[in-house]
Amino acid sequence: MRSSFYKALFSLLLGLSSLLGCAQTVRNSGDVQYYFTHTRLKNDAEKAKVVQLLQDINQEHSKAKTSGEALRDLYSGLKIKKLTDLKPEEYAGYRQYVPSAGEMKRVYFIVHPAYYVFFANTMPFVSKEDIQGFPTKNLVERFYETASYSGLDMNLEVMQEQERALRDFLEVMSAQKTLVILILPKDANKHFSYGYKDGIDEYVRYLNEITHGSESVLYLESTDYAFGTIDDQDMNTLSAFIKEMNANTLLLGGGFVGRCMNSFFESMEKKFQADTMFVIPEVTAIASVDIIDDDWNPLVKDGKLNFREIALNLKYEDSYTTFNLVRKRKSLFIYELSNSKLTLLNDLPRRKKKPSLKKQQSASSQTKEIDR
Repeated sequence: MRSSFYKALFSLLLGLSSLLGCAQTVRNSGDVQYYFTHTRLKNDAEKAKVVQLLQDINQEHSKAKTSGEALRDLYSGLKIKKLTDLKPEEYAGYRQYVPSAGEMKRVYFIVHPAYYVFFANTMPFVSKEDIQGFPTKNLVERFYETASYSGLDMNLEVMQEQERALRDFLEVMSAQKTLVILILPKDANKHFSYGYKDGIDEYVRYLNEITHGSESVLYLESTDYAFGTIDDQDMNTLSAFIKEMNANTLLLGGGFVGRCMNSFFESMEKKFQADTMFVIPEVTAIASVDIIDDDWNPLVKDGKLNFREIALNLKYEDSYTTFNLVRKRKSLFIYELSNSKLTLLNDLPRRKKKPSLKKQQSASSQTKEIDR
């Protein structure tokens, strides 16, 4: 059952499109732009290292999109390992991928990545360019380009930016060899809402492309494609694995807040203390059916998400404290790569007015089904 906090959070995160009156300049959908880190970068040398990392990722993408062989490989099965396939004696080898900040040792969980594009959206986003029968751009990129900054409703623009932010987060974490556990929908290929070409699994291609087959990324499957629940046997395995990591902080992201993330948290509560689990506001998505009109806007002028504003608004709902799963603070520092320079996005001006709450709107006509 959804909490009043989550219902409130939906309205807080999305609002009127007053800042979006003008069409925006189309950005290159293939470029990773964001850099997520626990601490502020201290000097130009650290920033230069990150710039090079992002440039390397983008260069790898460019190469893949010009090679039929590389594209075929992206579609040829998931490259990351399933946690339950590991032998217990292999667990210790993953400690090297656990980041720490002071006494905090962190493991990331991303629930149902890109759920909107693959399982809720009904627009096909047909590829405009193929090589040897394989689309040069993945489905999320095509989704981003098809309707981006074309004057459509703000719901769609927010969905686009949420998908982009999570994609960039996973790209960087994978490249940096940071431990991330993906919670993937069970039997995903039986529930795609957009339709897909026979023999072409767009979800597998997307996951391979954003994780680069990194050894630091693992996955589990939820018991149902529309829920984040993990079965008891898999939870036992996960518990043993996390214990071996000596992790004391579990960071949750993905989608959708109050739906699949809620059922995933309920599974996690069986094995982990609630005060060790925190939602990452910067990479947590809201379902399109939960977007309502309000007097608050999570987008800045150029169409990007205002991460700081989203994090600040997590504080507004009193019933939130009954869950003890979200720390009332910004979780990550976010930088944007622009003209080979990194700009900190957390210093965006905050709005002084506390948003009011209104009743939930009816579902978008573009949405077939949303996870719970």
